[in-house]
Amino acid sequence: AEYMGVRSKSGPFFQHEMKVALLREVFVNGTQSEILNSLVNYCGEAKAQGATMVVLPELALNSWVPIATQIQREEDAEPENGWRQALFASAAKDSGVYLLGGVILLKEGVRNNVTMLWNPEGEVIYRYHKLHLPNEPGFYEPAHYDPASVCPGVVSVQDKDQTWVIGAQVCSDIMRPYGTSSVQAALGAQIILAPRATEADTVDPWRTVMTANALTSAVYVLSVPRPRPENEVPLGGPSIVIAPNGKVLAESEETLLVVEVELEAVQSARKGYPGYLTVRPDLYAKSWAAAVPTL
Repeated sequence: AEYMGVRSKSGPFFQHEMKVALLREVFVNGTQSEILNSLVNYCGEAKAQGATMVVLPELALNSWVPIATQIQREEDAEPENGWRQALFASAAKDSGVYLLGGVILLKEGVRNNVTMLWNPEGEVIYRYHKLHLPNEPGFYEPAHYDPASVCPGVVSVQDKDQTWVIGAQVCSDIMRPYGTSSVQAALGAQIILAPRATEADTVDPWRTVMTANALTSAVYVLSVPRPRPENEVPLGGPSIVIAPNGKVLAESEETLLVVEVELEAVQSARKGYPGYLTVRPDLYAKSWAAAVPTL
């Protein structure tokens, strides 16, 4: 399905737009060749619908079964340039799209949940390390990877003659926006991509928080979940797209959701309330520094 962005008052769409595909599927069965073929087919379908970028759920090439337990498995993590990263790179290059996917990255004995963006040439141009880990039945994430100590950043991507600034936040990091989306918006992000693995019946609070993140940071928020229950964990819920003015543009459980984002919608939100309010990182930093001993 295809959903378009915010129209101007006069009716036609703004000139500077980009299409992004949310691919609500995971790829955990079959050989590596079969997984790659499936990824390429979906990415090719997204590109045929005009998408420049494809966004996958959290850890889309990993089964959630081990994460639902406290038993760590060696095969779930991989080093730099591991086989999952190679598949993502090949899918991006073969399809000619930007592709956002994640792995459990093992580096110097430390495992992190890392989301990466590959460009249409198959090169990694951005990394986001998950910062906040839930620890409860179905989500024993600290048993499988460590919370990262890498500050979130942004990346510029090119679509035709327009440059877009992209940020990411992964699942539980959505619930801590002052360290993720707020910072990324201040760094210039216009779109926040938010892969997640959430229970289907918890969509209401997730939607509420993502709406607040979009509105207060004047950014698009595009989120895609793992699609179905795994190991008795009731994962699921819809892909959600929220405009910089806080309007929910799309909410769908379709496998492939193509949406259009518009630069002018971001610019308009930042000229209106609350987008024009001053951001004061120097002041916030002092308060956060004072709060550290109490946390």
